[in-house]
Amino acid sequence: MSKISITYYLNTKLKASKTPEGECAYPVYIRILHRRILSRINSVAVNVPVTEKQFENLYNSGIKHKLVTETEGTEMKNGMITETRETITEHVNYDIRKAVETETNIITSFFDFASRHISDFIISKAKTNFGDLLDYYANTEITQLLEWSKTDFIPFETRLNLHTKLRQYIEDKTGFTTSTAIAIAPVNVGLHSKSRNGKREFIHLGTEMINDFLMVGILTDKEAGLFEFINLLQSYDFETYRLPFARKGKQAERKKRINNPYEYLTLRVWLREKPAILKYLTAKASPKTREFIAEYAEKSEKVFIDLFKKQYFEGLRGGE
Repeated sequence: MSKISITYYLNTKLKASKTPEGECAYPVYIRILHRRILSRINSVAVNVPVTEKQFENLYNSGIKHKLVTETEGTEMKNGMITETRETITEHVNYDIRKAVETETNIITSFFDFASRHISDFIISKAKTNFGDLLDYYANTEITQLLEWSKTDFIPFETRLNLHTKLRQYIEDKTGFTTSTAIAIAPVNVGLHSKSRNGKREFIHLGTEMINDFLMVGILTDKEAGLFEFINLLQSYDFETYRLPFARKGKQAERKKRINNPYEYLTLRVWLREKPAILKYLTAKASPKTREFIAEYAEKSEKVFIDLFKKQYFEGLRGGE
């Protein structure tokens, strides 16, 4: 891998914000030099404007991390169901040194990953900008990628069969007509798999639903294992990262990872902890799924790498 130079700096070219004391504060940016290509991105580890004095003694400056929580839901008003959305912004204490070290390591490991999977990787040749590629590598939750129908980790045939077999099962057990059975069979189990707000396209089956569908033949053992594999990854994520922080209080329980905003199951974490993850999955999986764990893991990693390649060669639209 080519040498990488990473430097943090105050971006004084941007408009300053004022502190309560009237001092000028600026965003923290990162200069990254790789293969003689200079890139500049804003820091996620230090995501609030800081003064020059704070920047000089950053690790002891006492600055806080900005957390933005967005929640969506529904509520009943005057007999009608309406969508709700709430945004909460908080500033919390965190380990700045640890966050900066993690961010630096992420950038280094990103270029190592990119160079291994794209020969002669040069960021200026990418169809997707560096910030978005890095965000995919460091911040995208991989279970969402696997549930996303366009990545085809759950094959289209499986999703189609889910809907068809469920509809047939309803007909056979109830005597309902095909039209009624189609209306009852939820489209998010199979064909469309869109969330309520239509913004994301995931397909998710809980453990009980997997077992029910498996028991009556709507899913085969191997198809059921694909869904179980995703659920086990979610369990690993929760037990390894979210639960320890949830034990620290209500605020930590809501935000999951106050001290290190990078720690949850992303592509970077998958690559870093793959042996431990596979060991966990094998131990927790049902006997029928256990024999396919290595195959599912290989297939899932191919999904992650192929999507990265599409973003590099075709642009972000090619990876959507």
